[in-house]
Amino acid sequence: KKVMKGVRSFIVIVFKALYLYTCRKNSNTRRYLAGFSYCICLMACLAPQKAMSQAAVNNSGNWDDSGIWNSNNIGDVVTETVNIPNGVGTITVPSGTTFTIGELTMRNTNTLTVSGTLDVGDGSNLENMICYNSDQILVITGGSLTIWGDLDVKNNLTLTINGDFLVKGDVILDNSASLVVNGTSQIDGNFSSGTGASLTVNSGGDFGVTGNFTSSGIAVTVNDGGSLDVGGNFNVTGASTINGDGNVSFQECTGTFEFCDSEILSPGLPVKLLNFKSKNNSGGVVLQWVTASEINNDYFSVERSEDGEIFYEIGKVTGNGTTNVAQEYVFKDEEPISNLEYYRLKQVDYDEAYEYSPILIEILQNVLVSSFEIYPNPARSMININSARSSFGHFINTYLQMINNNGQQVAKWSAEDIVSDLDISGYQKGIYYLRLVNAKEVITQKLLIID
Repeated sequence: KKVMKGVRSFIVIVFKALYLYTCRKNSNTRRYLAGFSYCICLMACLAPQKAMSQAAVNNSGNWDDSGIWNSNNIGDVVTETVNIPNGVGTITVPSGTTFTIGELTMRNTNTLTVSGTLDVGDGSNLENMICYNSDQILVITGGSLTIWGDLDVKNNLTLTINGDFLVKGDVILDNSASLVVNGTSQIDGNFSSGTGASLTVNSGGDFGVTGNFTSSGIAVTVNDGGSLDVGGNFNVTGASTINGDGNVSFQECTGTFEFCDSEILSPGLPVKLLNFKSKNNSGGVVLQWVTASEINNDYFSVERSEDGEIFYEIGKVTGNGTTNVAQEYVFKDEEPISNLEYYRLKQVDYDEAYEYSPILIEILQNVLVSSFEIYPNPARSMININSARSSFGHFINTYLQMINNNGQQVAKWSAEDIVSDLDISGYQKGIYYLRLVNAKEVITQKLLIID
């Protein structure tokens, strides 16, 4: 930056001297032209400029070793473009280190290993990464490589992702690129590749593309336990193929029959659910979920079950239609009725198509019946038990005792029996006590049996 400032100052001094000399030696017209040229140059030199300096690697080694850099200038600020010339070798971003740089160019036959954190650009500077021929990029488990602009690959890149890889822009692979994903890889823009490219997503790997996936001849393999999620469409031509036993989702596929008719392909869910969780809160259960994207999402039906098999709706939450922006949702079950509750989401489209979420299980320790009623009371032959809550038939370890006036148990009903009418026709008239018992409380009500 000091050098650039000095150069600009020198240029101003030179042009000022030329102007004064010209004004003394030439006509009024020439003096006017010289003055005009001087003013233009002065404004250009003094105008604010984005100072982009350069950092270049001379030898292989660790990124934080100043000895491998030209003039010992380590690439470590977003205003520096970084150049890795032909055949330097392997450059490693060590574990525990973090660097942010400007545009990064790898020329030919170099290897970039990222064990720490490397950002090409930042939120205010969308810088690109450019790779030429036969380069390799390896992101180690625990490492992170983020490109805030585009990744532009000319030929023969080998990219292996065991850690985290994020591209905020597009990925453009010309020919014969090889991508292997064992970790997490996310492309926020579009993905495109040329002939001879290959993409392999192994077990535990997750490769996401927010936009479209386009190729003129790529071999895609998604192995069991791996995931390829394309938010837009597959647009494939040439000898593009796809196989494996993993999960692949997308919106539409256009192109070769061999690719688009593959059994591994399945249309993407209208809503991509990032997480779904529950927690106890003030006597109720709070359900929270986040979506990464939504397509024609009308609403969520929140469903509950006490046995994990029969679910019923307890509320609705309006969806956000179509969006690629993450959305957060919250729903509170104010009155759970069992010590063990099951929850799931039923996501419903505008056309009434629907998908279910995974099931959550919530164990509650403070669910109480609080009170119950017996009707009719007095009674002759049948009674019914009514709780202040809508139901208590699925309480864990819940039962109902009938005690006579001598303190003896004369009947006992299970939790499943309580939800239906109870037959008392075989008992003598008199006063009885019904005791509702569960793991947290015992509640007693008086019952009078009459002729």
